[in-house]
Amino acid sequence: MGPTGVGKTNLLYEVLKDTNQFEVISVDSRQIYKYMHIGTASPESYIQKALPHHLIEFLEPDQSFSAGQFVQHAESSIYDIWCRNKIPILSGGTGFYLKAFYTGMFYKEDLIPQEKKKEVEKYLKSLTKEERLEILKTIDPQSIQIDYTGKGIIHPNDEYRIYRSLELYFTTGKTLRMYYADFHETNKWDIEGIFIVPDIEEWEKNLYIRAEVMIQKGFIQEAIEIFRKFNECPALKTPGYRETVELYKQYKENILYDEKLKNQIKEILFRTHKQYGKNQLKWFKKERRLKHVTLKEAYEFIQNILKVHSI
Repeated sequence: MGPTGVGKTNLLYEVLKDTNQFEVISVDSRQIYKYMHIGTASPESYIQKALPHHLIEFLEPDQSFSAGQFVQHAESSIYDIWCRNKIPILSGGTGFYLKAFYTGMFYKEDLIPQEKKKEVEKYLKSLTKEERLEILKTIDPQSIQIDYTGKGIIHPNDEYRIYRSLELYFTTGKTLRMYYADFHETNKWDIEGIFIVPDIEEWEKNLYIRAEVMIQKGFIQEAIEIFRKFNECPALKTPGYRETVELYKQYKENILYDEKLKNQIKEILFRTHKQYGKNQLKWFKKERRLKHVTLKEAYEFIQNILKVHSI
């Protein structure tokens, strides 16, 4: 595991590309979407050919994907890989997905009929964000706090988790905080793993270079096409996409050709990816199941795995 742009994919590819022993399960809540290859830095085709990846670019941009669904898909992929006598490696940076995978999910949304889910979704989307906040405050006032972070505690500006907590409540009868309060965490899997802690200066430099490359490859067109086809959708919450769409609404096709606007979007990509990465670092700082290592140490870790399985 590691923050965005730290070099996880290239590291695995360089060490394992010639082995034909391993396959990767992506633990990334953004690379799950189709049509976002550039802006999510999904593995290139030559990498996937040498080192197959699962759970990338399979979901439509207007679809949502919960941590519970991730667990189901990841476990299915693991058993499939094992059945072919290969070794699964989980790689990514979405901490909540990994935590759900470790412990198992503590709510059973998949048992809820689709009709009920659609009914709840229609109701919640008919409300403003302010109305949703007030409803959650009424249902579970302990959920909303400004100066405290904890399991299931939500900042009043966190629209996504407010929506998610209400969605859980109206489908299962409990808010996110209530589930956490009743949940006794256990380790479902025995995993040996690492989290790559980058050299911050080098990491930021690489993020800036990556932002430049994304612009050159056609990120702006990619974002526009998703918006044209799917309008406002879950996929556009990915860092850099929403901001680019807002500029497109204002400047239309000019953002494809105006160098000043293109540079502005490059800065947006750098800034949003940097903030996203910092959030990942903050999350994994508390993750004690993984050994925190440098990129060089991560390389040695993968080399050692390869030596063990080559004996």
